[in-house]
Amino acid sequence: MPADVRRNVLKLCRNSLLRSEEAYVPIHLNERPLEMPPGLLFGMDLLLVVRKERGLQKDKEIHGWVDSIIGQAIRKKLPLPSIVLILNSSLELCRLRDPSKWLSRSLPRDVIQFWSIARFGCSERSRWCTGLAKMFQRRRRSEFTEAHKISLEQCMIQQVLQVKDDDFIIHPRPARFKGALVSLLNFVPRKGTLEFLQLLCRHSPNLSFDLTAWPPTEKERQILPFWDSDILQMLPPDRSKLLFKRSLHIYRCEEFLPDLEIGEPQSWAISWRAQCFLWETWEASAVNRNGDFPVTRNGMYTMTATIHASPITEKSSN
Repeated sequence: MPADVRRNVLKLCRNSLLRSEEAYVPIHLNERPLEMPPGLLFGMDLLLVVRKERGLQKDKEIHGWVDSIIGQAIRKKLPLPSIVLILNSSLELCRLRDPSKWLSRSLPRDVIQFWSIARFGCSERSRWCTGLAKMFQRRRRSEFTEAHKISLEQCMIQQVLQVKDDDFIIHPRPARFKGALVSLLNFVPRKGTLEFLQLLCRHSPNLSFDLTAWPPTEKERQILPFWDSDILQMLPPDRSKLLFKRSLHIYRCEEFLPDLEIGEPQSWAISWRAQCFLWETWEASAVNRNGDFPVTRNGMYTMTATIHASPITEKSSN
């Protein structure tokens, strides 16, 4: 069959082919899950063919196929191991064709959301959820065994976090790193943000340090001695305080980090004012756990939220 005819058939009949119940014997797919319906087996075979025949599909068309295959697998309620198999194959294909800005691409972000949903449940930041993630959220968390969660985490680590992305080179453009990281954290429930940061720091080729090691390693001291206040505010108070204490240890301070001058290598350091807001949040949270001073606590949170919403609020760098 001529190449242009094959391309047109694939373009016009994607949904029909993926939903087909007509028996199909895979030609290229070695691992064949028993639960996978014929249409999805064809889709998986196609991804392997496209990997060899680059001209068969354009990048945009491939992304359409990948989204449709994953969406169909979720709708059919395939077991998580079958979905992970599809994710691994899809990620590998997309990365081989174009690895640039990998962590800004839709599929890697979908995988981060799948992992966070399986591990921690739905995110409170629902407006950031992608279409596939919203479908995945409808599955009961009781379906996911610990082995399932581990296999999904390994997929995220190997196929997403371990891929080099220049947006996660901190110096000399820390603002770009901050923007890229904030964007990723929006896809993770607040209670899972620290665990995600630990995985990212350990496995990202641009970071590659252990955020759980104590005391902080020399590499952490050199690459990321402190965290921007906007990032710390995305974590639960007890988690953000843990990260802040690592910075206090690095700088040999007790309560406040040095408020560095603009122009120094770490000019995006946390300002003294931002640190005061953080301490206010941490101490208010400690009071909250004891159930004391409800009116005062309420006022403190309201005041902090109002100040942070003001356009003249001093942020993490000046």
